[in-house]
Amino acid sequence: MRIAVAGAHDMDASFAIAEEIIESSSAFQDRRTDILTIGNRLAEGHDSQCLIAFVDPVPSLYFYSHARTGQSKCEEVLTCIPIGDQWNMAYLWANILHRNTLNCAQLSRLGAVVITSAEKISNGTIRGLEGFTCNTEGIRLWDRLESEALATATKTLEEGFERAILEP
Repeated sequence: MRIAVAGAHDMDASFAIAEEIIESSSAFQDRRTDILTIGNRLAEGHDSQCLIAFVDPVPSLYFYSHARTGQSKCEEVLTCIPIGDQWNMAYLWANILHRNTLNCAQLSRLGAVVITSAEKISNGTIRGLEGFTCNTEGIRLWDRLESEALATATKTLEEGFERAILEP
């Protein structure tokens, strides 16, 4: 099965959840329930979030979140959803710019702005930009040059925003 998992918050717990989801996904009966079961067992006592992308049989995206207090949820993502710190510029950009009509290239640029904005606040857990896209043919990890070009373009855009805001 072709699958990708990204994690946020407690990276040890999120990484353990990601590993088990990847290892167990071929036996899933109900993705939402199975992700919730794995996540709740491995995230106990930790804040953890995972974004899970499946390619087969059709592309689908799931969001799992577990709070240290024990509250958790897993839902299929049909529009957009923030992952990580929801009180920073990344969340703002996602809400301002997200439209269901954006194409893959536009969504990739929006994702780059979200990640690089969040990196300025959380650079201990967010380091750099690595792009991938998913369609019916599978998940394609971008090569280093593609990811670096998008990161550079995003940095230039953000510097333009800063100049426009800070000019007298």
